[in-house]
Amino acid sequence: MQDSKVANSDGWYVYKSSDEDGLFMPEMWDWETLEDFPLVHQEVKVIYSLLEMFIRSQAPVYGYYFGEMHDEEPSDLPTQWDENDEKKEEKIWSTVYDTPASYYSKAYEYHSITTHHSDEFTYYAISKHGCSFQSALTEHVRIRNDDS
Repeated sequence: MQDSKVANSDGWYVYKSSDEDGLFMPEMWDWETLEDFPLVHQEVKVIYSLLEMFIRSQAPVYGYYFGEMHDEEPSDLPTQWDENDEKKEEKIWSTVYDTPASYYSKAYEYHSITTHHSDEFTYYAISKHGCSFQSALTEHVRIRNDDS
């Protein structure tokens, strides 16, 4: 899969929210294959709808990073923990969606969306298609906050 966008100076690939590219690239969702797995297909449609609401309806452009496709991690990508917290107990990512255990036990896949809010940006970590034998691949998105 070739990415035609060039990363901006801080490592994010910038896409228009209206485009079928980046996070919304059809190959990343593989709707046809998912039809063979009705529970997974149903859950992924929910996740896609949430992302449309959070990203497409909130920002005309968004930054995108997917470690499986892009080389350099963005310089401002938040870590899992607050690096200024000596106890390292303060998670800075909040869970928006996580596959319920009862659903996972039937579908055998998990998905999650987490978010982090800074003064300038809102970040999303979208993890899809994890299972007991393989961790979910995670894509990252950032959108500029309106009040910045």
